[in-house]
Amino acid sequence: KESAAATVTMPFTALNVTGTVFDDANGLSDSIVNGTGTNAGGALYANLVTAGNVSQVVAVAADGSYSFGTVVPNTNYTVVLSTTQGTVGAAAPAAALPAGWVNTGENIGTGAGNDGTVNGSLTVAVTTSSVSNANFGIERTPTASALNPAAQINPGGTTKVTAPTLSGTDPEDPSITTFIIKTLPTNGTLYYNNIAVTAGQTITAYNSSLLTLDPNDGSITATFTYTAVDAAGKESSAATVTMPFTALSIAG
Repeated sequence: KESAAATVTMPFTALNVTGTVFDDANGLSDSIVNGTGTNAGGALYANLVTAGNVSQVVAVAADGSYSFGTVVPNTNYTVVLSTTQGTVGAAAPAAALPAGWVNTGENIGTGAGNDGTVNGSLTVAVTTSSVSNANFGIERTPTASALNPAAQINPGGTTKVTAPTLSGTDPEDPSITTFIIKTLPTNGTLYYNNIAVTAGQTITAYNSSLLTLDPNDGSITATFTYTAVDAAGKESSAATVTMPFTALSIAG
């Protein structure tokens, strides 16, 4: 005689990969990928890539979160952050951000650490557990202001005049205090704290009263360029300082 039928119940759980894209204003200066969740205005996609091809793609939510459901155990994936929505089964798009945004770091976990290369791409090894906090840091770059003061009388000799106050703005930082002098004037000598400035010199804790110029004699226009650097260590595009000088003359 047969027994009554018995039921075999086999529960299975699906693995997933989740993470957040952060507007990380200070980048890796604190060694942590963190900040405020963002999708850079709604233009970002997270592409899950294996063996070079896209296996899943999702839009990053307004709060910066993304989630890939039902990933394969014991598989190495790469999450690529891009403005391009990849096509499942096709080659992965290149990592890319909207204009004005840059990558600041990637890391799995909420503690200190990063994957070693700031590039908008993160390797995720799925074993037999879901992976959470596969996080990305991005931020907006600062802007340096072009400066065009009114013409002034050339003091002549080795007399220095104070340069215009360098200025920069940044969407994440309340103020900019680090600048890089990119190019020097060809008809004068630029000084900071009475020491001649060199091309590429970084000025931290900038004091506007310490940046001076000794212009060559005569009616000239001295120019130099500089960039602003934000708390994440990202540079702006170069801006130009233009300082016109007029010469005095005696006629009779």
